[in-house]
Amino acid sequence: MRCLDTNGDGKADQVNTFAKMDHPRGLIYDNGQLWVLHPPYLTLYEDTNNDGVADKEDQLISGISTDYVSKRGADHTTNGIRMGIDGWIYIAVGDFGFYKAIGKDGRTLSRRGGGIVRVRPDGTEMEIYNWGQRNILDACIDPYLNIFTRDNTNDGGGWDIRFSHIIQTSEYGYPSWYKNFSDEIMPALADYGGGSGCGGMFYHDTRWPKPFSHAVYTCDWGRSAVFLHNPTPNGATFDSHQETFLAINRPTDIDVDGSGRMYVSSWQGGGFKYSHPNVGYIAQIVPKNYKPKPFPDVTQLNDTVLIQMLKGPSQVQHLHAQREILRRGRDSNRTESLIKLASNTNEPLAGRVAAIFTLKQLDGRHATKNLLKLSEQADITEFALRALTDRQNQIDNLDSAPFVRALNSNNLRVRAQALISLGRLGDATAAQSILPYATAPRLNKKPLQNEPNTAAVIPHLATRALVALKPIDT
Repeated sequence: MRCLDTNGDGKADQVNTFAKMDHPRGLIYDNGQLWVLHPPYLTLYEDTNNDGVADKEDQLISGISTDYVSKRGADHTTNGIRMGIDGWIYIAVGDFGFYKAIGKDGRTLSRRGGGIVRVRPDGTEMEIYNWGQRNILDACIDPYLNIFTRDNTNDGGGWDIRFSHIIQTSEYGYPSWYKNFSDEIMPALADYGGGSGCGGMFYHDTRWPKPFSHAVYTCDWGRSAVFLHNPTPNGATFDSHQETFLAINRPTDIDVDGSGRMYVSSWQGGGFKYSHPNVGYIAQIVPKNYKPKPFPDVTQLNDTVLIQMLKGPSQVQHLHAQREILRRGRDSNRTESLIKLASNTNEPLAGRVAAIFTLKQLDGRHATKNLLKLSEQADITEFALRALTDRQNQIDNLDSAPFVRALNSNNLRVRAQALISLGRLGDATAAQSILPYATAPRLNKKPLQNEPNTAAVIPHLATRALVALKPIDT
């Protein structure tokens, strides 16, 4: 459904059907295009004549679920989707996994269990991002490409509501590692006991007051609450935080628009099966005295304004400005403007990161030289390194030396990204440089399998990188 509030009174006064499909689970909208995850498909619906109704559809992925969709409905299946500033669509996968997912380019993946799969907006380059989770329903992505999830309990089996920082390549341990090989998993940030984790998002908008303007928001259907999380950086990861943000009956999902208004859906009056048509509602939330302004039509803005939009105030603004820049295509002036923004230490870090990943998507493999130069700036090294190895079909002839050098960084986030990038590069000669980081430090008290352990992050990533390189000691 397409719902418009044309007079700004907080209520939709124009409603029409945009597109039809079975059990939609996740949506991303941009400039007349609507990506919909409706298991077992990811489909792009497009309104090409701007009449508010999709007149074109393109199936990007098929088979991204199992036959349980027809038996149990959309349960423990592929769920929410989010687009990061890197341009990837991140798909939350429940623990039934998928039999045979086929992307637009013919790439095929099969995997039991749960985690995150990502794919380009055109349905190509589908890949596993992380694995070993139970039944996540969303990926909460911040402006720096940190991802957070709220998982679901396995009803007494030792896996409760886990709040996790999701790091690329990591294994989180479900369904068996967490019990039998707990020293080999990426630890969760916190275990919050029972509940039913549902949708979530990361909200970055400096127009909102602190601590609400840069935070993770997660819905818990079982607890009838939306939780606020302000995780604090700790080495390569974070320390957890949780407090109740909103008490609301059976919240299922949360999102925000370009003007800074938050929306929470409630399944009030509903159950596990169809009961009657008058079920649920959507609540709109804004700070007291907040005056939202309509989001501009980015297609009518010049390049200078679009570059300015990359640096604030909201994450939604960053993404839609980026998408318009990418639609306009490669241009030397755009490249120069992006490099200027990315390298300017006086600009907000979120804007500089947006510039880095806009540059990468705009120039592709031709961005390598500029990204290598940007990687020499200590405050953006991790982001430039990530951009350099972000697309595995664009890393031919990329030297591993800068990534090996980055292993010596005192910034553990840089070291973590270097390990991830080296695993993606596939240069087995880097194994000897990675090996020293794979040893976990001795702790006075070994954390339990559901407790945080920041000391385990770097050794885990180093081990995963070694596995990816498949080094053989003869």
